[in-house]
Amino acid sequence: MKNKKTIIAIILGIGAIISIIYGITSKPTGVHKSPGVSQTSDRHGLSQEERIVPTKRLSQRTRFKSWGRNPFAPGSAGRGGLSLSGIIWSKRSPKAVINSEVVSVGDNIGVYSVKEIKKDCVILSDGTEDCELKME
Repeated sequence: MKNKKTIIAIILGIGAIISIIYGITSKPTGVHKSPGVSQTSDRHGLSQEERIVPTKRLSQRTRFKSWGRNPFAPGSAGRGGLSLSGIIWSKRSPKAVINSEVVSVGDNIGVYSVKEIKKDCVILSDGTEDCELKME
């Protein structure tokens, strides 16, 4: 029984090798035409294939360029995954909402400390470098 399995495996292996070699060495034959389709020309001298496949673009492009920013694209998360959601402005005690957390000047969020809160942005510092978070 084991001898039969070995012989069958060898025959299948040889057949697979022959099939691979034949596939590598044979040249592509090109497009096969179905026997029922004749190559007749119409009154303009076009064959049936030329009538089916358009040779030039029939529609025109619009003058529309772009809307600019995609409102459905996910927003960028600023520095280190920080996202400024809102600013509560007052001259005495401005506050900002960063990553759903309300912070004031001097508070820490992650490795950054809030250095300054302006009407349209928040200045953060990591001790060596300042970065600016703007409203998205």
